[in-house]
Amino acid sequence: MSLESFLDSLADTSNDVPASDFIELCDLLPEELGMFARTWVGIDVERQRRLISTMVELAEGNPELDFGAIFKMCLKHEDEVVLETAMQGLWEKEDRSIIPSLLQTLRSDKSPRVRSAAAAALGKFSLLVQEGKLLPKDRESIHNSLMTQISPSMSDAEVWRR
Repeated sequence: MSLESFLDSLADTSNDVPASDFIELCDLLPEELGMFARTWVGIDVERQRRLISTMVELAEGNPELDFGAIFKMCLKHEDEVVLETAMQGLWEKEDRSIIPSLLQTLRSDKSPRVRSAAAAALGKFSLLVQEGKLLPKDRESIHNSLMTQISPSMSDAEVWRR
C-alpha cells in the first residue's frame, strides 16, 4: 500500500484502519510528514485519538516501528489526549529538539495530567544531563522548569510528584 492510499484510508471515517497498514507511517521523510499533516488536520479529534493510541501501542510492541515524527508533530496539538499520548510515544526518544515543546507544555495552563506527563518526559532528559549528553542550555532550561514545579504552592500535586 502506498502512503497516499493509506492517508486516504485514514481520512475515511467509514472504515477502521488495519494495524498492519500503519507501517506506512514509519520513518516519514519531511515531505511525507507534510502530506500526513494535511490529512491529519481534516480528521476529527476522536479518530485522531484512536489513531495515535494505535501508533503508541504498535511502537511499544515493536521497537522497529518509529512514529517519532508524528508524535513530535502532535506535541503542538490542541487536544490534551492527543498531546499526552504523543508524549507517551516519545518516551524512548532522546531527541533534544522535543525539549522546548515539553517545557512549554509543563509551563502551560493545560490539565495537571498533561503537565505531569511533560514533567515525566523531561525527567528522562535529566538523566541525559547527568551523563553529559545534553547542552548546558538544555540542562539549565530543564532544571529551572522542573525546580519551579517542585514547590507545592506553584504546582498541582500530580505535577509536583512527577
